[in-house]
Amino acid sequence: MINHELTQHEASRRDLLAGIGMLGGLAALAACGKKASASRPPEIRPTTPTPTQTPETTPTTQSTWTSTGEPTPTPTPTRSEVTSRLEQTFTVDKASFANWENKTSEEKMKAGTEWFKSNGYTEPMPSYRTGAESHHDVSKLIDWWFENRYIPVWQFHKQEPELAMHLAEDVIAADRGVYNRIADSMNIDHPLNETYLPLESTDIKIYTTIATGENHLGFVAILQNRVYSIDNLMLDSTITKDSDAKDTIRVNRSGSNNNWRTEGSGLTYYSISDDE
Repeated sequence: MINHELTQHEASRRDLLAGIGMLGGLAALAACGKKASASRPPEIRPTTPTPTQTPETTPTTQSTWTSTGEPTPTPTPTRSEVTSRLEQTFTVDKASFANWENKTSEEKMKAGTEWFKSNGYTEPMPSYRTGAESHHDVSKLIDWWFENRYIPVWQFHKQEPELAMHLAEDVIAADRGVYNRIADSMNIDHPLNETYLPLESTDIKIYTTIATGENHLGFVAILQNRVYSIDNLMLDSTITKDSDAKDTIRVNRSGSNNNWRTEGSGLTYYSISDDE
């Protein structure tokens, strides 16, 4: 029979040996773990380079603008900048238009000249040639007349219809008959130059008015409707002087009578549709 009971001395000795064995095992494991850690590849992490200190320099030029981080507001246009010329208020000396029907042609021209000057229409008429090939200058003369004579009067009619009609009938045009499309157009919604474009013209030279026998320097231009090609506007125009002795244009007849081409005048027309 095996005796499992141990003496106190034997138990203490056994416990000591067991503890020594356990310590030896832990030491061995620690050694293995250290060896394994040594063989593991090193962990790679991105590094932030140390910034290089740049010495301060003094700029040779200074910027003319600075940024505040906020957009620069766009200036609000003044009324004078946004008001169209259709809304223009015209200056007028009504005394100069008084007793209009009894004024001479020279007096009417003087009143008209002063009215255009007082409202800022002082741009001189463009230079032009006469004789052969001078029809190439007609387009710019027509443009000047529309911009500096016809359009102001057409706009003025919205403010002072009666006074504007005096200018339309006796200053920028000189025919109160059935052919005066200039005066008639004062009452329409769109000026004539928005409807018609230059098409053909005679040369600029001395012509004789059949009805009166008078000679005058001028031209006859044909303008064509932008939409309806069969609608033409004919401008029988005289180059004359205003009361300041400056060149100006006055339309003797203005109408859509296509017979002007063939009524026995013997006029020769040239294309001006491509002229500027």
